Parts: sequence; C-alpha cells; structure tokens
Amino acid sequence: MIRHLSIQLILLSFWLFGVLASSATAAVGAVSAADAFDEANRLFEQGRFGAAADAYETVFKGGQTTVAVLFNLGNARLRNGEVGRAIAAYLQAQRLSPRDAGVLSNLQIARQAVKASEGRAFSLRQRLLGFLTAGEWSAAAAAAAWLFFIALSLGEWRPSLRASLRLPSKIFGACLVVFLGAWMLVASDASKSHGVVVQKDAPVRFTPLEESPVSFNAPDGFELEVLGRKGGSGSGDEWVEVKDASGRIGWIRSRAVARVGFF
Repeated sequence: MIRHLSIQLILLSFWLFGVLASSATAAVGAVSAADAFDEANRLFEQGRFGAAADAYETVFKGGQTTVAVLFNLGNARLRNGEVGRAIAAYLQAQRLSPRDAGVLSNLQIARQAVKASEGRAFSLRQRLLGFLTAGEWSAAAAAAAWLFFIALSLGEWRPSLRASLRLPSKIFGACLVVFLGAWMLVASDASKSHGVVVQKDAPVRFTPLEESPVSFNAPDGFELEVLGRKGGSGSGDEWVEVKDASGRIGWIRSRAVARVGFF
C-alpha cells in the first residue's frame, strides 16, 4: 500500500512539474513575442521600415496573427515601397476585422498607389460585402427569418392583424433574401484563395512554361484570384494559375504572388 502510494506521488510530482514547465514556457514565449513586437515598433519609429517589416513578419510567423501585427506590417511594407506586400497584409487584417477603420483606410491608400485599376473589382466586392463577416451575415439572415415567420404566424393566429402585418412581412422577407444572398457571397469569397502581386510587372503567361507567350503583365499590388498551382522542376519553380477581375486567366510564378486566405 505504501509503495503504491509512493508511485502515485511520484507520478503526480512529474505531472505537476510538466504543468509548471509548460506554463513557464508559454509565459516566456508571450514575453518574447511582446518584446519582438516592441522591437519592430522601435525600428519603425526610427525610419528603418524594411527592417521593421521583416521584424513584424517574424512576429506574425511566430504565431501572433493579430490585427495589430498585420496592420503594422502593412504600414512598414507600404513605407518601404512594397505596395503589393502591404496590400496583402492589410487584406489579411481585414479578414480578421472587416470593419477596422484604420485597416480600411490604409488599404485604400495602398490600392490607390497601384498603377493599373483592373485589379480593384474584387476589392469593390469585398468593400460592399465585407461590412459584416460571414457569421454576422448568417446571424442577420437568421434574425430576419425569425421575424418573417413570427409575422406570418401572428397573421394566422390573429386574422385581424393580417393587414397591418403585411408590410412588415414583406420587409422581413426582403431582408432575409438580401442577408442570405450576402452570406452566400461572403462565404464563397472567403473560401477562395486570393493573391497579390509582389514584384514589378510580373508576367502572366498562357501556360506554366517560361517559354510561353505573355498574356498580360501584372504590376506590383495587382490583386488576383488563385485558381490552382503546379509544381515546377526545381526550387522556387512553382507556377500559380490566376484570374484577374476582367476574367483573364494565366500562369504566374508563385514567388511573384503573396497569398491571402487559402492557397
């Protein structure tokens, strides 16, 4: 009995040690991430925008996927002249917080720096539908559905109220259709993969071959929908199939595109 109890105490001690060690590691990691973020902020304030952008990128890749990190990353990229990478950072921040005024304002500034305007059709749709997230549009549609069916039920329960409930029923029904349609569009858009060109005048070719003719040139900051990808023969030789807002389809080197969302 005493020996059995001793084994249990030893096992319990090991468990407690593991819990304390994990907690200490997590605390150290949190402090390190905060220190790295502060250091990136210092580099930005010093005007070392390239170094600050790399520091923010390190913090982001380390697991700090917050709006603040992405927003500051976009600001550093933009001040460093990297318009495409700035837009990519702002778009990722917008996915986390679609109504953040600072993100939306700076995203618009970055987009205005893009020479070509063809790549803004996707952003217009995102501005119109990005006012709410897919979950929020779904909740709005559910609320409209409840109000619509309550109005119908009240009309059936009290025929004397049917005339006065006719207009509210039509309003709730129209809201249901609009909210449900918006939810479907936003959910569909969120499931798609988008990319932003991050090099100057990247050639988009008809086929995934370097010898293939150029379909069109995409400038830095050009926004594209990603349709697929194809591995190349060597490192960094991967191709990405893309489509622009006007419907043109072609292949571009993966290193020329920064991903936003699924890729």
